[in-house]
Amino acid sequence: SGRGERAAAASRAERLLNACREGRLEDVAALLEEGAAADDEFETAGTGLMHAAERGHAGVCRRLLESGADPCRLHSVTGMSSIHFAAANGRDEVLQLLLSAAPSPDVRAVDGSTPLHLAALSGRLGALRRLLSKGAAATARRADGATPLHLAAHSNQGAAIAVLCEGGAVVDAGMPGTGVTPLMAAARGDHLRAVSQLASHGADPNARCVAESGGRTALIIAAQHGAASVVPALLQAGAEPDAFASDGLRSALFAAARRGHLDAVRQLVRGGAAVDARNARGSTPLMLCCVDGLREAARELVVLGADVNAAEPLTGFTPIMYAAALGHAELCADLVAYRADVDARQTARGSDEDDDEAGGHERGGAAAGRAAGERRSRGASSGGASAAEGAVMAGVRDEATEVARAGRLLRGHRPDLAAAAAGAGPALLPADLDLVGGSAAASGAMLLGTGRTPLMWAAARGHERVVKVLLDVGGADVNGMDAGGRTALDLARARLRREEAEDCKSGLGNRAAQRHQQPVAMVPPREVGGGLHDGRAAWRDAEHREAEWPVSSPGGSPLLAAE
Repeated sequence: SGRGERAAAASRAERLLNACREGRLEDVAALLEEGAAADDEFETAGTGLMHAAERGHAGVCRRLLESGADPCRLHSVTGMSSIHFAAANGRDEVLQLLLSAAPSPDVRAVDGSTPLHLAALSGRLGALRRLLSKGAAATARRADGATPLHLAAHSNQGAAIAVLCEGGAVVDAGMPGTGVTPLMAAARGDHLRAVSQLASHGADPNARCVAESGGRTALIIAAQHGAASVVPALLQAGAEPDAFASDGLRSALFAAARRGHLDAVRQLVRGGAAVDARNARGSTPLMLCCVDGLREAARELVVLGADVNAAEPLTGFTPIMYAAALGHAELCADLVAYRADVDARQTARGSDEDDDEAGGHERGGAAAGRAAGERRSRGASSGGASAAEGAVMAGVRDEATEVARAGRLLRGHRPDLAAAAAGAGPALLPADLDLVGGSAAASGAMLLGTGRTPLMWAAARGHERVVKVLLDVGGADVNGMDAGGRTALDLARARLRREEAEDCKSGLGNRAAQRHQQPVAMVPPREVGGGLHDGRAAWRDAEHREAEWPVSSPGGSPLLAAE
């Protein structure tokens, strides 16, 4: 019957597959004589030729080819041909047989791979040479745009890279859409052999990804991924140590430091990278480590010569200001030990309008500012200073003068930051405005906190542990005033008032009472008695603790995996 015939055919196909897999040539010949089809695929396990090619059974492959097996047939699951399996496993004798029976050495798998791709990925030098001698294209691309050279670089096959370059591969071929070159793929994986071979064959160490992929060089990519061993090789090949990505914010040193890759940081500085290089915003690597609270990276940079008192030209922020404003108490202690200026002031200004406002503050002075605020509260004219200016300088709840323009810059870009700029959240730092990017960040950041010291920033943001470090360890001046005439105590009280007001609005009651402590509490100098006091003993002892790369196929036989 038809059902019996189909069962018998399936049985022969299964027995033929097993015989091919095990290299039993006599059994293969007997099954073929019984009527087994040479090119049948048993279920999803592939054909006998695929298994024989993968395992290098040349006699079985020859007998199957004589019986009509197709060397270009694709596996129903893996999408590869017998030629792919032979090339990937370095079966040179079998590969010669299959190529002799195939119309082209560039048979394509489902993903666009040619046998040359797989030989390059696994470093099969004999297969590479045989395929190239038969006319295989060294520049062939997979569906994702990867060339055989990309795959050899990705898997650190230095000798394969040499064979491919001698066989016509384009050493700086970029991936479509990203521009990733083989050198970038090797650098990302910290593959020293691949990097050295590519460099010796003329790879450009300063080639860049396309802007949409960051415009990074191989050195920036290596630093970002902590590939320290290839950094000296890239620098020796001519990589620019201080080249920035297309956004102007990341060089190799910035990338390594912010990821905490200290070995790469050391290699870069020893290789000529400027430890105090500045990005498009004027930030140094040390400043951004202070933003992220990276103590080890910050220490390494200081040991390598970073300036602990460098200030951003647009914002006036120093490393210790960032650390203080963001609550990194231990890092603040480290910076104090490295002689950071605990009384440094944020002095930068942005537009001409900001300069005019600063001039008004200077003319009026702290007393005039407070008087203006008091007149505002009585409804009187503020005289030389506007009502809004007086309110800001006196520490009144309405801080519109400081945040209005920042809010306009942010609105429509980042609603969460726009809310903070409008007073619905904590005061913004230049680091917050970095998220917006461009000139908006540069101009908006300077509206906030001008004239503040690290102590003022810590007080304004409620970081008690930082306050204690700055006072007890650093000896910070507790009586200093910002451009608005406010002391650290004024800023701490203003924060507390805002929190109480927000709690009342939301019906939650007094948040300070619920916490059983204020975010920051300090006795003003006049309450200590006997003239101005340094204020350090006046701080509370209690602490509020705040809380598209080319890849290889899976290991093992893809045929067995498909089964």
